[in-house]
Amino acid sequence: MVTAALMAFTSCNNDLPTFDDADAFVAMTSSTASISETKESIDIPVLLTSLSGIETSVDFEITAPETGGAIEGVHYTVGNPSRTLSFTKDAPTQYIKLNIIDNDQFDGNVKLTISLVNPIGVNLGA
Repeated sequence: MVTAALMAFTSCNNDLPTFDDADAFVAMTSSTASISETKESIDIPVLLTSLSGIETSVDFEITAPETGGAIEGVHYTVGNPSRTLSFTKDAPTQYIKLNIIDNDQFDGNVKLTISLVNPIGVNLGA
């Protein structure tokens, strides 16, 4: 009985899972955020997961629903005019910066969607 259990144990592949930079990805840390119009800005973190610290970049796009959408120049401005985030070994976290405009108008809750696009040599995370 001991021999059979020992054989079953030694025949298992107990290699630890590995992660290499072919699996590296960039992703936001949260799927939602909210901010008051009276706040000056918001920095939305985007992280690169890479063990060796590859250099890469990703673009972002901002869209809003036709009704109740945040309008660039009315509700916010983008602090990253190129809309590209560049990552290095020393800077694996970058930020999408939105400057909030207090326009003294009651708009209710307005929404926008930020999407990561055009990754260079890296995957997009969830």
